[in-house]
Amino acid sequence: MDNPEVLDNLARDFNKNHQATPFDYAAFKEQQYNKLADWVRNHTDMDKIYEAIRIT
Repeated sequence: MDNPEVLDNLARDFNKNHQATPFDYAAFKEQQYNKLADWVRNHTDMDKIYEAIRIT
């Protein structure tokens, strides 16, 4: 599901009454990864993880 042509084809029927506007799949995907990264940072004790992997 990473191919914009395939996604546009799948969404075509949902957009019949609207003008087709380009959708930036790469930007959307990046936003979703950023949201996930923020969630992980907010719900994980990163200092503890860094401490555990630190080579002494």
